[in-house]
Amino acid sequence: MTDIQETVSATYKKLLMDSSYSDLSLIVGRDKVYSHRCIVSIRCEEILPLPVQDAKKKKIKDKGSVTLKDGVPNQAILVKVLEYLYTGKVNFPKMDPPAILQLRKAGTHYKLDRLSWLCESYFMETMSMENIFHVLKAAADTKEEMIKDFCLKYALNHYNDFVTNKDGLRVLGIDLFQEVVASQAHQPKFDAVELRAEPPCTLLADLERLYSLMPYADTKVSVDGDVINCHRSILAAASEKLGNLVSSGSNVEIKNLSAPAFRAVLKFLYYGDTDIPTLPACELVPWARSNDLNELMKVCEDKIRGDVQTDTVLGILEVAYMAEVAHKSDLVEELKNKAFPFILAHLKEIDLGPLKGMQPVIAQDILFKIQDYRKKEKR
Repeated sequence: MTDIQETVSATYKKLLMDSSYSDLSLIVGRDKVYSHRCIVSIRCEEILPLPVQDAKKKKIKDKGSVTLKDGVPNQAILVKVLEYLYTGKVNFPKMDPPAILQLRKAGTHYKLDRLSWLCESYFMETMSMENIFHVLKAAADTKEEMIKDFCLKYALNHYNDFVTNKDGLRVLGIDLFQEVVASQAHQPKFDAVELRAEPPCTLLADLERLYSLMPYADTKVSVDGDVINCHRSILAAASEKLGNLVSSGSNVEIKNLSAPAFRAVLKFLYYGDTDIPTLPACELVPWARSNDLNELMKVCEDKIRGDVQTDTVLGILEVAYMAEVAHKSDLVEELKNKAFPFILAHLKEIDLGPLKGMQPVIAQDILFKIQDYRKKEKR
């Protein structure tokens, strides 16, 4: 995974672990697992369909609970399916071979091809003399022929160690052990066994679709005259301060921020979009810091560092005078050292009108720079 994927994955893992804003109960047997309709529906419509957007089609009743009669045998496997849906990955080391095989079957049942592949890949990558017997036994018991073939290939390629292992016969039983011995006659067949091609990871694409569609949105945020739908659970997972903001109800107002800037926040939080326009990035440097969104703040700082233009330079310079970045002396100096020379070189092309809404000291410092520049020209 890329750094951005890891950041997004960490946010959704936190969301999975917190049931505060859960709006979906998944029931398997007598057990109930709390989750979120927006995530489950966008990642796996086999479990929960997306709400119908077309008014001509029959609307599916919103469900607060779904009973899973097939696909997952128990709560533990369901939790692992959700781990994949939320984060795009699975923590396998704490799972035993039968559980991983059950998870692979769940992936097949719910048409989560990459989840099934991750299980297969883990078996291939971790196969060793320490686990081969238990994996082979589990694969044979559950009639998982692909995994069984992986095991037979490994066993034949490590034949002497396999047949002399004191635990092998005890774990496998005589019939399965003899089947491995008999497989020597067909070794070319097993040598050809390979892991299939890796299916694409659709996590970020699915989450971008989540942002675009906003299924099951439960919060309306008023920003600069616009009303923007979102999910309070995702905002709360990203930041405790944002969680406090949306905890007051389904209608929230954010002041001192433009609508484009807030949409940039949502795109970053939902699917890791870092393509933030420069002026919204200028707004978001102090806002992100005050809301404990440190990764977003870094992205915005990098953006404004590298995009000094006639229509952005005043906004960039304003950031250098904000109290929220005063502790970052390197950033302050860098922004000033880029902005002031640019202003002097393009003074006739820059609209100075925005200075009226900025701190007076910014206009004063620009005048001083112009004055010093003209003095040097006269020498």
